[in-house]
Amino acid sequence: MAWTRSRRWGLVAALAGMAVAVVVSLIVSSEVGSPRRDTAEGIGLAPGGPTDAPGDSPTPPEESAAPRTTLVQLTPEDVIGNPDCVMTPGTGNAGDLAMVVVPASGGSRFAVVDGSGVVYGGALPFDATSHHAFARRPDGSVLAAFARGLQPGNRRPWWSNRTQGVRIYHDGQVIYESDQAWQWRIASDGSSFFVVEPMAGGVSRLVVRNLDLRIESHFDLAGLHPKFGDGAAGAFLEYSRVDSSQVVLSPVSPRGSSEQSIWLFPTDGGEPMELPPEARGPGSWRFGSSKDGYFTVLGDDGRTSIVRRVFGLEEGESSVDQAWSRDASWVTVSDDGVWLAALRDRRVHVLEASTGRTVLVGRTPIQQVNSVRIQDGKLVLDVLDGDVAEIRRCRAPQVDAEACLDALSRRGRLRRLYAVTVLRPYTTTYEVEHDGQAHCGSGESPFGTLAIRGGALAYSPRLGISTD
Repeated sequence: MAWTRSRRWGLVAALAGMAVAVVVSLIVSSEVGSPRRDTAEGIGLAPGGPTDAPGDSPTPPEESAAPRTTLVQLTPEDVIGNPDCVMTPGTGNAGDLAMVVVPASGGSRFAVVDGSGVVYGGALPFDATSHHAFARRPDGSVLAAFARGLQPGNRRPWWSNRTQGVRIYHDGQVIYESDQAWQWRIASDGSSFFVVEPMAGGVSRLVVRNLDLRIESHFDLAGLHPKFGDGAAGAFLEYSRVDSSQVVLSPVSPRGSSEQSIWLFPTDGGEPMELPPEARGPGSWRFGSSKDGYFTVLGDDGRTSIVRRVFGLEEGESSVDQAWSRDASWVTVSDDGVWLAALRDRRVHVLEASTGRTVLVGRTPIQQVNSVRIQDGKLVLDVLDGDVAEIRRCRAPQVDAEACLDALSRRGRLRRLYAVTVLRPYTTTYEVEHDGQAHCGSGESPFGTLAIRGGALAYSPRLGISTD
């Protein structure tokens, strides 16, 4: 497999006592379309570029959070109650933050908001209301990524993230931008990000930048399998769910991904590792971490099971051990890897990830559940509270489901609510009613709400348990 060695970056130069942002070309290559632009702000790049020997570069100092800046100030009037505004609550270390994105002429405007106001904001040359993510780094700074949605009629498959064009900020400064990058993610702890870039000749490469170590690694995806040469087909990439230490490449094929190897790309500059089909076993999967995964397996009797497998990857040799198996179908892994949500007997079951033991059985029939997630220690079911037969009709093929459900809501035939179960420190359940919209202010969230404090836009996370 073709891949380039990681590159380590030195310190940002100082000039006349002022910090000078230096734009550098990180990679010299022939690329399709507009060239990728990388900038030095926020990640400590030296104007001299990379060295061939990582040890030759001076050890960079610890990064500190940049001063709070607002590039484009969104006011409460721009956001609260705006039916086109989207609010996304933060998770994990970013649990006290929210992202708001508002469409604007020729693009969109965004702001990262906490309890005291806008942390930073900006203007984007495309509509990013559907494609954005953010994370807080250990030093308190915030990494935010935005992507352009595909134009109507583009038939790119679901695993491509259905985007083309990415911009990434670190505390208000653009540190990566490409008109052509398509698959992308940022690590849940803000330690790194990855993108897939098209290259000349119809091939593509995976770019992984580690902000903590200040290294960037490139992997030629066409070297893995000919199908991966086309950036719009062949592979789905994501971080391992819990530790974000690996980028996981899963092949996609009409006959199922279990026929080909899974590749694990470490974010610390190490060599990629292969998990071949005979080692990982059959079934669709979800990676909990770089060392284990949860597989949905169809048995000879037609029943499905959830299987936890533990992987061993030592000196190029791979192995797998089965830890447990439970009768259930599909699985969602919590953001901390402690719990799983699985479907059994038409109810959502919460399983203890290490043992497979059932710790909670949801009360809502699956026919009334619109979505399931486990986040920040909470099981959140997006519930459609209404007549099951009417809900089923709205979900029929050739029916606009959202329009149908909205019509039921307007006629008083349907309530939409989040059924929230707090899994720690102890189990309790409460409900948050919402109107089915993701806009800002009028639709409630089980994780937090926007507010106005001192005339400025602010965010209030839901901490602990509702007393309603």
